Amino acid sequence: MLTANCNGRRIDAASSQKGLLFLCPKFGREVTLKEGQIKIPHFAHKPPTDCTWASGETQAHMEAKICPARWLPCAWIWCRL
Repeated sequence: MLTANCNGRRIDAASSQKGLLFLCPKFGREVTLKEGQIKIPHFAHKPPTDCTWASGETQAHMEAKICPARWLPCAWIWCRL
């Protein structure tokens, strides 16, 4: 999943930093920020979980959501991932 809640605000993984408490937007359970050299930054549920908020999202799907989210503000269009 690309977004999580932190201190009452929705934030995206690309602009987050490790060491903070991140919560799932749907159920409020703790999630982990994952950053690496291969996949884009994203949040993952700590196992075990039954949350379906972002289940089944492929790498291509997550990347496809990021592109418009970065360009729409340039056109003064607000969006939320």
